[in-house]
Amino acid sequence: MSGSVASARAVGRADRILELVATAGTPPSVTAVARELDLPLSSTADLLRELRATGWLRLRGRGHVLGRRPYVLGLLAGLGPPASLTHSELDALSRVARAPWHSRCWSAGRSATSTTPVPAPPTGCNG
Repeated sequence: MSGSVASARAVGRADRILELVATAGTPPSVTAVARELDLPLSSTADLLRELRATGWLRLRGRGHVLGRRPYVLGLLAGLGPPASLTHSELDALSRVARAPWHSRCWSAGRSATSTTPVPAPPTGCNG
């Protein structure tokens, strides 16, 4: 396999791993990541090790959580921390990402600033 194809595959796998870790309710282990993404265990372990070494991930117990690198890059790009987002910005981001965000807006099944019903929270949502 050529280097560029292998590199593209590694970038794709890293992206899938970061998204899985970012959205996991419980920090996933190496085995859980490999199983969930249907990836070889040895290459998954190697890629997770590289992502930890470069700050994208860190260990919490035996599971993985996002490291500081994603946040640092956001700050370097001039983006504020997530706590500074308004309800409208969170709502817009949620639509773009096609993912619900957890807040009091779920409480009545309606948006906090709108009378338009919002979808029910996903199973297991603690929002």
